Amino acid sequence: MIDFDKLKAEALASPKKRSREILVPGFDMVICLHFDSYVRMHRHPRYEAYHVLEGEMLIESDDGLIIRTAGDPMMSIPPMTWHEPMAQSEFVIYREFYAGPFDKARDVEYAPWKQAEAA
Repeated sequence: MIDFDKLKAEALASPKKRSREILVPGFDMVICLHFDSYVRMHRHPRYEAYHVLEGEMLIESDDGLIIRTAGDPMMSIPPMTWHEPMAQSEFVIYREFYAGPFDKARDVEYAPWKQAEAA
């Protein structure tokens, strides 16, 4: 059982205002974003899917809105699609599935026109 309260407390204590629990390394994790968290726009060479478990999120791409989760908690991000997840409620908790295995050095390209994340 995933403890949402623990994820929220960890996100609040984190400099990046987010936390995660890895369920299957390289394939499946639960992420908690606080409203003040910034995730730099990025893309991956494989499909990624999000399932919102609590709260609301917005996914933006380089050409505008992809999906807002009000009433639709599942979303799929096609390969090589620029996307930037953002919390639209105080917290959003979502499960992220990746057609992995995931290797950050190989599988994440950050949008050069977007501000880098804080260290």
